[in-house]
Amino acid sequence: MSIENEELKTKDSELNFSENNSTKDSLIKSLHEHFLFKNVDQKFLESLANEMHIRLFNKKDNIIMKGEVGRALFFILKGEVSVISDDGENILNVMGEQQFFGEIGVLFSVPRTATCFASKKSIILTLTKENLKKLLENYPSVAQEIALIAEERFSSFVKSQDAEIKYEFSEELSLGISKDQIKNVPIFRDCEVGFLHMLAMNVQPVQYFHGDLVVKKGDIANEMFFIVRGSAEVFNEVDGTVYAELTTPSFFGEVGLFFEVKRTASVRVSSNVMDVFQLTKNNLDEILKKYPEVSEKIKAEAQVRYKYNEAREKAKLDNQQEAETEVEIVREKLKVVPLFQQCDIGFLHQLALSMKLCIFEKNQIIIRRGEVANSMFFIISGEVQVESDDGSKIYAEMGQNSFFGEVALFYDIRRTANIRAKSQCTVMELYKDVLDKLLKEYSGIENQMKAIAKENYDLFQKREHEIKVASSKNNGETEESAYNVEATIFHLEKVPLFKKCTKIFFNSLALHTSIVSFQKGENIIKKGDEANEMYIIINGKVQVVSEDGSKTFDTMKNGAFFGEVGVVNNVPRTATIVAATNVDLIVLSRKSLDEVVKKYPECHKIILLEAEKRYKIVQKRVEKDNKKKYKLERKEYVKKQKRNSKDKSNKFSLNRLLSSLKKHFNTSNTQNNIKMQLLRDHKNSPYPSFYNLDDLQKVTVITQFTCPYFLNILRYLPIKDWFKLRCVCKKWNHIMKNPLLWVDVDFSSLYNQLSHKTISYALFACNSTTSLNFKGCWRLTNEDILTITQMCPHLNSLNLSNCWSLSDQGIGYVALKCQSLKYLNISFCSQVKGTCFLNHQMCNLTHIDISYCKQIGNECLEQLLARAPELQGIQFRRCNRITDFGIFLVARHCRRIRNIDLSDCDQITNKCLKWLSNNSIYLKCLDLTFCKHITNSGIYDLSLGNQEFESLILSYCSCLSDTAILCLHKSICKLKRLSIRGCSKMTDRVAFHVADNCPNLEWIDLSGCPSITSASKNKLLEKLPKIIVIIDCYPNKAKQFNYGTDPETDQNQNTKKIPREVSKEEFYTLMLNKKLATYLINSFSSESISSKLCGASDIQSEMEFNNNKLLPLKNSRPSELSFS
Repeated sequence: MSIENEELKTKDSELNFSENNSTKDSLIKSLHEHFLFKNVDQKFLESLANEMHIRLFNKKDNIIMKGEVGRALFFILKGEVSVISDDGENILNVMGEQQFFGEIGVLFSVPRTATCFASKKSIILTLTKENLKKLLENYPSVAQEIALIAEERFSSFVKSQDAEIKYEFSEELSLGISKDQIKNVPIFRDCEVGFLHMLAMNVQPVQYFHGDLVVKKGDIANEMFFIVRGSAEVFNEVDGTVYAELTTPSFFGEVGLFFEVKRTASVRVSSNVMDVFQLTKNNLDEILKKYPEVSEKIKAEAQVRYKYNEAREKAKLDNQQEAETEVEIVREKLKVVPLFQQCDIGFLHQLALSMKLCIFEKNQIIIRRGEVANSMFFIISGEVQVESDDGSKIYAEMGQNSFFGEVALFYDIRRTANIRAKSQCTVMELYKDVLDKLLKEYSGIENQMKAIAKENYDLFQKREHEIKVASSKNNGETEESAYNVEATIFHLEKVPLFKKCTKIFFNSLALHTSIVSFQKGENIIKKGDEANEMYIIINGKVQVVSEDGSKTFDTMKNGAFFGEVGVVNNVPRTATIVAATNVDLIVLSRKSLDEVVKKYPECHKIILLEAEKRYKIVQKRVEKDNKKKYKLERKEYVKKQKRNSKDKSNKFSLNRLLSSLKKHFNTSNTQNNIKMQLLRDHKNSPYPSFYNLDDLQKVTVITQFTCPYFLNILRYLPIKDWFKLRCVCKKWNHIMKNPLLWVDVDFSSLYNQLSHKTISYALFACNSTTSLNFKGCWRLTNEDILTITQMCPHLNSLNLSNCWSLSDQGIGYVALKCQSLKYLNISFCSQVKGTCFLNHQMCNLTHIDISYCKQIGNECLEQLLARAPELQGIQFRRCNRITDFGIFLVARHCRRIRNIDLSDCDQITNKCLKWLSNNSIYLKCLDLTFCKHITNSGIYDLSLGNQEFESLILSYCSCLSDTAILCLHKSICKLKRLSIRGCSKMTDRVAFHVADNCPNLEWIDLSGCPSITSASKNKLLEKLPKIIVIIDCYPNKAKQFNYGTDPETDQNQNTKKIPREVSKEEFYTLMLNKKLATYLINSFSSESISSKLCGASDIQSEMEFNNNKLLPLKNSRPSELSFS
């Protein structure tokens, strides 16, 4: 029986927030975001929070049972709750902290649809039906609002059950639809509550799957759709062009409710599953008969949509233009404008309807410099160009989805440039007065939008002043249009570091740039200086020169850029650059870049990855220059050797191989080993052999030496030479077929030669081969993989990385025929979707790499893991469709897993670390690079397991702070490699903790952490003399970490800092909410906790409360906790 259905004669401990304001604020915020209480006032929410009671559940305690009548709503304050299957064998879902469940029980007396239990000791807040009913008696308006929402959501839930649509347990009511979502549609915005309620009660749920067509171009429109889960894309069926993506909570197709028109574009499902609610024209007509006064309002609103469609018809658009100007597509595209980024879907829809459609012919002027600006423009199709006053110079070009003139919507300014249509353009124009009128109807958005506009206007004014100064210095040689925002965006888009970033990012970045000028001969950057800016040349020339200025290596002109790698990677300048003429530059500082990327974390990740690639290219160039002289000398030496070679007929020297062989036998140990081998295997050798190795010195021609034991030397030759040796003579052809030579073969150097025609010849002696490497062999096809599996039946290792042409068919041959395979690498095989793993026979598989296989999802992963119980290593790098459930499958099926690479997996959260902690006890290596959703809480959960990590990579996990590493104690005692690169919240405290607790540490990366100083490196080298430390130098940017001292009293002391003992009070304050920790501290004895944070078992005590140690509470049960 669940605790929910126990008799509640003893009142739950009431939640008194007088000493727990932060916990109360967090709870009220969560309640406000809940769909039931979204529109209620603050006073009611505070009363509701006070009515909630707190319960402590032990591990595996049932919270609710399937079939029992629900009586309460639950909120997970601390801990974790699992939803299990009917047979109790499988975990269907795991719910974490700050999550609600069981809403249906507090609203309706219906049986529970699943069983839930506490995965570990958990603190859960409960709200009973009786308490809610009693509270609502004092708030009649709120009671009516909640009743309507509850009825609408429950109706959606019942309809979904009838349609056999399956939801997760916690989504029973959250994936329904209510009047508030319908109110987002502009035509229903001003309708009365009763009418909206009837609409919500009459929508029908429909579920679609990936690739399904929701709307087909040319069909008669007679329904509209509300997306409640998943996403869809509007596309062109002819060429597959995607016009826009529709996500939750979007709506589309409302035009079909009022006008008999044909669909102008098709919509298909882009996510795995998409749930929508459908409102048909017939249902709407039936409801309107009961509300005649609403009918008139809706007809008036529908006229706005009619006028929009009428304007499109008058413009005589072609099929593509007609599709691109659909209001839903324009609405989604408006999200790239910074002003509208945070606006709700209803406002954007109304805004799209209010814009004016304009068609500009080729070479037609759109705006002129100096005109009074009163509108902004959004390019739907075509291209425009920013040009000089006389039209002789083009400063920038803009294409589809670009916009310009948005500052004019709030401020009186003049146009800063001439913009002309480069080709025929379809443009949407938004006037200032139209936006003002619309903002009066959406008053909640106005202040937010004006704040963004004010920030952009201040940056705009600052740039305008700098532009005027620069223009005056060059005596008007360059027009001001060359520096404006549009021209700057054009130049920034050409910088490789930013090439994959979004339009909205470029707009913000351009506003944060500045203008500087340098006189002829003046140094712009100097080799070895700190890199704090990047530059774009607008007017003039610069030269790359030697340090003394005597040599000129390169000259750069207008439009060129430099310094971009240093400003991201924080590396010293690698060259000196001077102004060859008077030069004007656009400057982007590191500080400005950091401000912009904070708002756009996705773009930040792209920039960092690209900067890393560019930095490696620069390093290779430097190494190449340093080796240039050596290569020239080596080339002369090789030519001399070729002239003196006796055997000129061969393209390679066989005697050179003989020299290598003699060299191999120089040491006495090698000779003794060879002699023993020869004596032992002489009887079985089909070749004449040298028993006296001294006779080897008498050999003058390599063909005289036929001993099979020199095969080890042959392995050092390039594989191309193996095939050349076959052509020397029949004897050598026979030798080259020796199976010992073909045990482990690397064909990666033949990446451009291996194809369908040559693969059979290449595998002529691979019958006994156990390891093959085809990395980068992009010409291999699925049929070639079949040939490989047939000719090499004993494969243990197979590397097919970067074989782009392979699909599931080819990998399927490997999965079915290579039953002894232990290692498989299919990274960068972008066509593989995972269906190849269905019924695979790779039961002995221990390692697999599916990095960058972006189409492999959780479903196919389960097929792989279920039949590979011995799996010890798996790489998921950049597998964007793998979610926490995929890692749950790894933890469930692969109990011996030792190495997991999750770098760049966007959908990975703290939840997966809990599963790994509980199940993967042999885990040694974990890579979480760029897993932006991983927080301190997730690392804490990971520390509760029994893992002993040897490698832990946490690079660029921006949410992690010192707490993450400090809570890992026992888990890192055997750590050898640690990276916290780019974790900006880390301080010296981490390095001090690692130095004291990781005696086996060999390598640590602390770069990209501004708060970590040289004191960390000194501490690590003092404790671990052989360690390799990678660290940046940030002079005067961070204070040295004084471990265990007060910085005010010990500021001038140079004495050695001794780690102090950490009290229990500090420990709980570190790991929990401060106010919550205060109560827990008072509930325990006053024993202190070591500064080493105890280990996993001690840290786990955060949640494993001993009920016997709790203070006695009035009117409370032993398993419950009071905050009074």
